[in-house]
Amino acid sequence: MLLGEMVVARGIATVEQVMSALERQRVSGGHLGAHLIALGVLTSLELSALLVEQNDARTALPFCEQTLVRWEREFGVHHPATARARCNLAQTLLAGGQAEAALAEGRMAVNALRAAYGDDHAWTKKAEAVKTAAHHAVHGPEAAALARLRTLTEQPEPQSA
Repeated sequence: MLLGEMVVARGIATVEQVMSALERQRVSGGHLGAHLIALGVLTSLELSALLVEQNDARTALPFCEQTLVRWEREFGVHHPATARARCNLAQTLLAGGQAEAALAEGRMAVNALRAAYGDDHAWTKKAEAVKTAAHHAVHGPEAAALARLRTLTEQPEPQSA
């Protein structure tokens, strides 16, 4: 997940504040985080924590995917251990900005854990929380704002003649 998306998704900044920081970055260069600090949107400690989380998700994703594949092969798709691995993958996908994929994995994890342990088990509750967070990221009120921000940050730089 891009830094601008993270701060909007968490309610730390508005889309307009991130757009302002992106404009500052376009004009004077530098990193988006530095401009968010300069605008008073973030502190340096908040920025540091967000960047660590962003990096952790990128690093952990391949391991989560490999674990799920291995456990599906060893235990089967509906086994509780496989569902736990699926829940971890969903959580990592969500942190990495892949909310739709996280929602699909979260739904599968909840169904398998609910079948194995019922609604009141801690693992089922955790999977439900991950699924709910992914659902909110895909369909929640800030989803439209994040989509708008994403299209703005992905536009190519204008070419000078």
